[in-house]
Amino acid sequence: MLGLGSLIYGFTLAEDGWGTLGTIGFLTAGVVLIAIFVVIESRVGQPLLPLRVILNRVRGGALLIQAIAGSVMIGAVLYLIFHLQIVLGFGPLEAGLASLPMTIAIAIVAPIATKLLPRVGPGPMLIVGPLFAAAGLLLLSTISVGRQLLRRGTAGPHRARNRNGPAVRHDAERWSSSAPPSPWLPRRSSPCS
Repeated sequence: MLGLGSLIYGFTLAEDGWGTLGTIGFLTAGVVLIAIFVVIESRVGQPLLPLRVILNRVRGGALLIQAIAGSVMIGAVLYLIFHLQIVLGFGPLEAGLASLPMTIAIAIVAPIATKLLPRVGPGPMLIVGPLFAAAGLLLLSTISVGRQLLRRGTAGPHRARNRNGPAVRHDAERWSSSAPPSPWLPRRSSPCS
């Protein structure tokens, strides 16, 4: 845990520069601590993580795919929240609610995939699962300032309209003005009207 913590902290310090003493120190400490963990785990009778699990081709490949997919999804959610808050002007609650469909989809699909696994085997799941995740990330990559993330009755159109003013077409202004007001945002006067 200290090794991973040091690595993560080292990566966060890299914002100040990769060559700083803190960044190099924590990254080096993380690598050394993880190496020590691997050496200890290979020598004890009952290791926390048996190395044969990682070195097995099937299990190791599945763990690698899981690690990559998890890293991509965490990064995607993080940058989606940044985009919603910084670019589109959503508040923290709105950004959290806007990312909720992804969480709900995972909660619905996970039990279904668990039931399908014995029938179809791990191979198709290891192909289809990442393809669905990639398709979802591809859809998320189309979000832009002028494009509405959410539809009628949400804060998305109001925020985009208020921030971009004349850049938003007049018919979008008429459409969003007919939507019910957002419960999270006060209605402001629009520069387009």
